[in-house]
Amino acid sequence: MAWRLSDYIVTNEPYCAVTGRYHPAYSWYDACIFRRVGADASDLASVGALGYIHRDPEDVAEILRAAGWCLVRNGKEGCVWRVQSNRIAHGQFETHEVAWRPEQPAGDEMRVVKECGAWAGDGFVRMLQPGDRVGLWMRAMYPGWANYVKETSVEILYEAH
Repeated sequence: MAWRLSDYIVTNEPYCAVTGRYHPAYSWYDACIFRRVGADASDLASVGALGYIHRDPEDVAEILRAAGWCLVRNGKEGCVWRVQSNRIAHGQFETHEVAWRPEQPAGDEMRVVKECGAWAGDGFVRMLQPGDRVGLWMRAMYPGWANYVKETSVEILYEAH
C-alpha cells in the first residue's frame, strides 16, 4: 500500500522556532477503513456528510452507521492510523511517499517520524478486507491553521492466497 501526498501547512504561529522539522507537528494525515455492516448499505459516496468539515473522524460514526457502514477500530485508541506528519511552518508544497506492508513491524516509530514524518501504519494493511474503502483525513490541531493539498493518491496492491 503506497500513499502519495503533496501539501503544505500554513500556521498562525509566526514565532515558531522549529521550522522545517516533523516533530512535534500539529498537522497531519490520518487513514481510516470504511466497512459495510449490512447488505443494504448505501453507496459510501452518497453519504454526503463525509464531505463536510469534522473535528474528528469518529464524529461521523453515527452518520456512517445509519448508512450501513462503520469505521474499523485500529486495536488501540481509535479508528485511524497516522500516515504522515507535516513539516512545521514549511510554506511550500512538498511530496511525501509512505509505504505500508502487511508484515511491516511498528519498530521505532518515533525515530522515523522525527526523520521524515512518516508513520508505520501498524496493522492497517492486515485489517483490510474485500469490499472495504480507504479514507484519508487532513488534520490540524488548532483553529486557523490551513493544510493545503495539491494532490493525494493511494495505491493498494492485493494478492489473493
